[in-house]
Order: sequence, then structure tokens, then C-alpha cells
Amino acid sequence: MAYTIEEVLANAEEELMMRHRVYPSRIGAGKMKATDASRKIAIQQQTVKILEWLKANQDDIKAVMGQVKMRQEERAKQAKQESML
Repeated sequence: MAYTIEEVLANAEEELMMRHRVYPSRIGAGKMKATDASRKIAIQQQTVKILEWLKANQDDIKAVMGQVKMRQEERAKQAKQESML
């Protein structure tokens, strides 16, 4: 099943908030190193930033991908015609 960028972004933001809530107690309990927690939080923050960028630029991305698809179809058609010669 495909999910919308909004759903994926919301999930990534929820995950980031959860890490901020849960990791301090895991560190305190000795179940996680502070350096590992910081790294995982930083990675999730970057994930959110990437998803925000994708959401903000999704119309342009779709337009470019449409152009790419058209070029691929044109090349395939041309190759087929050339092979028939």
C-alpha cells in the first residue's frame, strides 16, 4: 500500500518525538548509550528534513519524473522502429 508524503512525514515526526521522550530513560537505565541516542535522534531529524523538502517540492519532482518517463517512452519507440529496419 502506498502512503502519502503527509502520512509518512507525520509518522517520522511522531517517531522523532517518541525518541526524545523515551531515550533519556533508556540512557538512565543503562540500556542505551547517550552517543547512540544522539546519533539516532540526529538521523531521524534528517529524515524529517528530507521528507519536508520532498513534500515542499513534490509538484516539481512529479513534473520532472513525467518528463523523464516521456523521454524513456520516446527512446523505446525509436529503438523499436530502428530494430524493424
